[in-house]
Amino acid sequence: MSINVDEKKAFIAWLNDHVDFGRREIYWILNYLMNHSAILSKVTFVEHASKTPRGVRISQAGFETEGLELYLNGRTFTDSEQVFHELRMNWKKELFMEIAFENAWDSSEYLAVLADNPFYSWNDTVDADVEQSVLAALENEQKSKELDTLYQEINRALEAGNQAEFERLTNNLKAR
Repeated sequence: MSINVDEKKAFIAWLNDHVDFGRREIYWILNYLMNHSAILSKVTFVEHASKTPRGVRISQAGFETEGLELYLNGRTFTDSEQVFHELRMNWKKELFMEIAFENAWDSSEYLAVLADNPFYSWNDTVDADVEQSVLAALENEQKSKELDTLYQEINRALEAGNQAEFERLTNNLKAR
């Protein structure tokens, strides 16, 4: 799914109106991106920008980490001038941007522009207990479907008056 520049601009405008980043430099960078479509076309909004070769993480004031971080090939920079310089000078390069703010997953504006991070697979980090729960739920669902099918076959055998098929199916049911 490709997110167009107008959708990204709308998201940034929404961010500027609804999220307090605390640092004016963050608003400058966001407005710079919003006013430069060529740069914004290279921006992909993701989670875990630190795992990408070239990423920026912008955080809401008082949220988890530093408000502005630039990630370049495993190195982290927090100087806003350096971040701005990197964006301006390397505008043709792909940039992965993470926006961290409270209740982000409740925001349709955020979810509309969020893309999968090709450098960080979310399903590689699923907790083992969660994985077991999901597998157990899938197994229970499969068993439930099989039982429903068996009951339907038993009903058809009864309706058709097929005694042998009815007995075979009920024995199968008892064996479960």
